[in-house]
Parts: sequence; C-alpha cells; structure tokens
Amino acid sequence: MEARLNEIESQIRGIHDGLRERPSAKHVEEELQKKMELYMGNIQELLKKLEAKDGGKDMEEFRYRNASEVKPAVWSGKKYKVEFTEYSNALKNWADALHDDGAAMIEEYEVQKLPIDETTLDTGKFKSIQKFSKMLYRVLVNTLTGEPQIFAKNATRGRGLAAWRDITQSYDPQTQVDKSAACAKISNPNKRAKTVIETKEFMTNWEGLVNKYETRHEKIACVAKVAA
Repeated sequence: MEARLNEIESQIRGIHDGLRERPSAKHVEEELQKKMELYMGNIQELLKKLEAKDGGKDMEEFRYRNASEVKPAVWSGKKYKVEFTEYSNALKNWADALHDDGAAMIEEYEVQKLPIDETTLDTGKFKSIQKFSKMLYRVLVNTLTGEPQIFAKNATRGRGLAAWRDITQSYDPQTQVDKSAACAKISNPNKRAKTVIETKEFMTNWEGLVNKYETRHEKIACVAKVAA
C-alpha cells in the first residue's frame, strides 16, 4: 500500500513539474515576436541586396504598377491621323507612369533621321534608358497587331526605341506629309537646265534630295530615278 502511495505521489509531482515547465501564453507571444523581428530583419536585408544588384534605385525609378494601369489599347495600324495620334499619346502616358523620363526618352529618339543603334543610347542623359527600351519593346509587341506589330518584331528583341522610331517614321501623319512632299520634288523637278553648267548644278541638288529622302524614309527604285 505504501509503495502504491509513493508511486501516485511520484506521478503527481511529475504532472506538477510538467505544468510548471509548460510555457505561458505570454512566453509564447514573446517568442513569436522575437522570431517575427528576426524574419523581418532577414527580409529587409534581402531587399537591400536585391536593390544593390539591380542598380540600387530601380525600385524607385520604375513604377510598374502605375504603368500597368494605363497600358495602351490594342492598335492595328490604321493610317488615319486620329488612330496614330491616340496610340502615340497613350504610349507616352504609359511611359510617364512608368518612369519620370519615360516620354522624354521616347521623344528623344522617335524623331531621329537614321535607324537607331541601341548600343549607342545616351546612358549619360538617361541612366535607365536601356532597361526602359526593353520594357517599351514588350508593350509594343503586346499592344500592336497587323503591320505595326511586324515593325516591332522586325527589331532585335528588346530594342523598343528602335522599333518605335520605325513605326513613327511609317505612321506619323506629319512624317508622311514630309515624305510625300520630298518624293514629289524628286519625281517632278520643276526646273529644266538650259546649259551644261545648269545641268551639273541641278543634278547635284537633285542627288542631294535623293540622298536626304533615302536616309530618312526608304530607297527609291532605280526606274523612278531614271524617269525623274
């Protein structure tokens, strides 16, 4: 009987000790708080490393969420003035939402006379221009259909500024007016030479018009030059 009582007493002490060692709710809360602080510290450290790896200011310079909310509507390439103008304005609104210099980068290069070599983009003036050009390319491919999408896809993958310059040269109404006027001067010269000296002078001027046209727009067929 005594042995049995000792056994029961031992069991009661074990239960009591176990209860005494069991952590309280406050203790559990404190431990959880410590772990949360540790995890948050690790996350912040990881974010710093990612920012340093990506140039440090990328997360501040590019506003991806803002840009996604004003993404241009799909454009099929109709050559009516309002169609191109609307798409161009929408694209620049997207660029401005994405980056403070977004529209400025587009406008800097869309008017260039010669095709753009993106290896020579001015990273001194626009530090993020190469990354911006890649994002511009993705938006062009995703929001263009038909002929203008072919312009985008014909550009080297990721070279959005070069693609947009080619699209502008083809669809911008003002560019088309200039193109038609220049072509008319070449195909229908309004002066005829009366002497050999005038012939040489007129030919020099005419060849200058041809070179200017072909640099800005496209090659003129040889038969058209002969006819002119």
